[in-house]
Amino acid sequence: MGLGIPKTKRDVVMANARALEKQRGGRRFAAADGVVRRQLAESPSVRHIVWPGAGHHAIGDAPALIRSNATGLIIPFVHDTLLCPANTARTAMGRSAVQVSTSVLTHMLESNPLFVDIYFDLANRQRYPPQREAVAVQRQARCKSDNSVIATLVKQFNCASVTDVIALDVGHMPLLESKFIDWAAVFNVPALKSWAWLVFQNALRVAAVRAIAKLKHNNVTCRIWCTDGATLHTITKASSATSIVHPETDFGEADLRVFFSAAQASINGAHVVIHTIDTDFMVMALAAVWFLPVTTVLLRLKLDVYNVRDIINLAGTTKTDRLNAAFWMLSLGSDYSNPLTNNGFMSKELCSFITSNCSGPYTLTSSTVATFTAAHALEILRSAKRVKKKKAPPKELIVTLHDMHFCVQYYGFLFDTSTTAYPKTPDNTLEAHQCQLLPTAL
Repeated sequence: MGLGIPKTKRDVVMANARALEKQRGGRRFAAADGVVRRQLAESPSVRHIVWPGAGHHAIGDAPALIRSNATGLIIPFVHDTLLCPANTARTAMGRSAVQVSTSVLTHMLESNPLFVDIYFDLANRQRYPPQREAVAVQRQARCKSDNSVIATLVKQFNCASVTDVIALDVGHMPLLESKFIDWAAVFNVPALKSWAWLVFQNALRVAAVRAIAKLKHNNVTCRIWCTDGATLHTITKASSATSIVHPETDFGEADLRVFFSAAQASINGAHVVIHTIDTDFMVMALAAVWFLPVTTVLLRLKLDVYNVRDIINLAGTTKTDRLNAAFWMLSLGSDYSNPLTNNGFMSKELCSFITSNCSGPYTLTSSTVATFTAAHALEILRSAKRVKKKKAPPKELIVTLHDMHFCVQYYGFLFDTSTTAYPKTPDNTLEAHQCQLLPTAL
């Protein structure tokens, strides 16, 4: 999952939050403030980032990292006319589940961490907001696989049907090592997606055993937190074990599990590097007002690395500043809220609201309670430039504003889900609404 803010505008907004880099040739390779540079040609390499010192934690978003490593690769010696018609890009066939997992671990071990924690999405759908199902339907519609593609996938597994594929042993080494399975296509088949994550849980365990065995030092511990919320694979150079654990606090989506784990590690005095490709972590950094890093916490997004403390400083020093900045960051859209550009507002102006001491719909009632007033957001938007749309927006403006408020609470861990589930529908009124500023987990 990610935000709708375009990368060019994100680079401008986040220019001051880029992580410190090593000096090469007497000058520092950091992005100039407000300057958007071509990523591949001119952006600094993550290899030159000043990583935290010995003993830090690397915490990874498994679904995001695995899918980004299992798609978009061209393998010349594998070509299937059903999956790759003429004149179209070839997919990531030719890489086994273990090879994809090895790429993920190589990425995470680059900073020489002491602990590596990798989180999957939970299979328990009760841990997700109700909007998740609607998002899943939209994604399936965009990447719908026709019968010929599914038939080809089934043949790759040497099976007769999708049901037979799901019945395969997810820990079987020939399956984990097979280079003739298009995992990118598998993730686009809803019936196979959950099963595929079980395969990659085991593939990561195998890859971790091999990767840690090659390390020169002996003190790295890799922990893989599985989809059932209880199974934990722990790998060190000396052993590989599987145990059943029941964390006191857990969340449905992997990105929330990752950020909360990172925050807990920082609170306990550890430096952290978060590995993902999802930009919604920027909203979490702002909206989780109960958390202010006391150690170095870096957010690694592909080739860009940001300091979480500096992301927070972009908004301001108060909880109100952070909540309002998170709210306006969501104005460009997310999986659970539509962009305000649908309602005719200009993205450039919306991005300008994400500034230090920015005004917005949130006011502080007490140190642990904030008040959201949609009317305040409407007042600010009245002064913004707006273009007339040919088509009516999919949602009224007031509804989208409340969806954005929901996302601020969701990404900030500000819902009390210990006794009740996430609310099904927001209260789309102009009246003020209160929200707590401490997660029940703390």
